[in-house]
Amino acid sequence: MRKFNYRLQNIEDLRKERLKTAQKELKKVRDAFKSEKEFLDLLTDQREDYREKLKDKSHAFLELNELNWYKEYLHLLEEKIKEKKQDLKRLRQNLIQLKKLTKKREKEKKTLEKNRLAKFTQFLAELRKEEQKELDEVSRALSHKSF
Repeated sequence: MRKFNYRLQNIEDLRKERLKTAQKELKKVRDAFKSEKEFLDLLTDQREDYREKLKDKSHAFLELNELNWYKEYLHLLEEKIKEKKQDLKRLRQNLIQLKKLTKKREKEKKTLEKNRLAKFTQFLAELRKEEQKELDEVSRALSHKSF
């Protein structure tokens, strides 16, 4: 009996590997996005806390050094928040591109899987034909011997 030999097996394996790589990269970027978003939220909360502290202390007597320290720290937080927002924007764009790439890789994989199934179905049909032909030949040979 013949064995099914899929000529595009190497390409199918390569495309599966490319899909896995794209999925891993997508997961990595999603995790980085989540981490950056959490850090941005932390910075935003911290900024709001220091604004409240500054408001509370502005009603009380504050030394000029302490007031300047609060203002400088708030300015630093604002800069970090601005940086993180830019990082998140870049990661979001990267995430969109990777999602598109992953979908493309999935379609390529599915296309080859459908092709493989069609070729295997064709192989089985040919195999059945060959088996039927052999059975017909055996049947003819037996019928000739009985006469």
